[in-house]
Amino acid sequence: MSLSLENVVSMHTSQFAADKLIKTVGYLCGCAAVGYRRSFGDEHATAIGLQQIASKCSDIRMGLRFHGGYSGLLVEAENLKNLSFLGGWQDPKAKALLYGQSASLMFYYLCENAAYLGWTAPGWIGPKLKPYGGADHLSRMSCFGWASWCLLDMASTGVKLQEIARMETKIKKSWPFCEARSEALRLITKSKKGLWLNMLRSFCFFVPDVQWCLKPGSKWAIQPDWFVQGLCLVECVLGYYTLWTGHGTSRPLLPSVPHECPGAKGFPSVPHEGPGSKGVEGVGGNEARGSMMGGRAAKGGGEEMKQL
Repeated sequence: MSLSLENVVSMHTSQFAADKLIKTVGYLCGCAAVGYRRSFGDEHATAIGLQQIASKCSDIRMGLRFHGGYSGLLVEAENLKNLSFLGGWQDPKAKALLYGQSASLMFYYLCENAAYLGWTAPGWIGPKLKPYGGADHLSRMSCFGWASWCLLDMASTGVKLQEIARMETKIKKSWPFCEARSEALRLITKSKKGLWLNMLRSFCFFVPDVQWCLKPGSKWAIQPDWFVQGLCLVECVLGYYTLWTGHGTSRPLLPSVPHECPGAKGFPSVPHEGPGSKGVEGVGGNEARGSMMGGRAAKGGGEEMKQL
């Protein structure tokens, strides 16, 4: 997709892409705030203002995750029922891991939604959360669910890379040199790149999340703020790149196979329409889900939000 005003506007008409813009702005401001604090002190007006913008971006994204469009409890419940985010992958291990991912995200959403309500209405809902540890505790618990999702997503990506490697081997061994063979290998190469980028994004999510699981001031919270914000910004850039270039995480749809290509039987020549074909604007299922998460770097929970 060419970089033009029309394409930029068109791409951001979806809430999925709009969330990417909000997230990127938030992490850019968060990184800039860290730089200003280190250079001019914590009380510098610009540093405080930048961090407030970052926190508001996080607030917006947390509020958006209540709905059932492509994130939230309803989406994960639907995925548990239909495996809509399978993306066409056929390995049974990918299906099993996807069930685990949705279960971990349901825990994540339950805790995060409750924490968000507790922070937003501290005099009304806040006291009702005290038997469960309070809003800050529930926020940290949600991060355990998110960490589980990241680990499962990296494992799932590994399974998908193995499946696509088998596809590539079969094509190279069975298909004669023809236009369809070249196109199939090109799609597989692009898909492999998208999966490796997705693996890197999940890693960039996971490392800061380990710190978000800890109480503020914990001796194990050793990651400096600039490192956490920087990793989150790297994930944003990678996410935008994969969206703009179409490097999704779904199983590639191969071109029609000529009859003269022996051994090509078993490869799809039409778009996959079974369970797991759902995606967002040509992006694989987990790409859409993963892009919605990680909004905690600018916030980090109620206590940390107040400190920042």
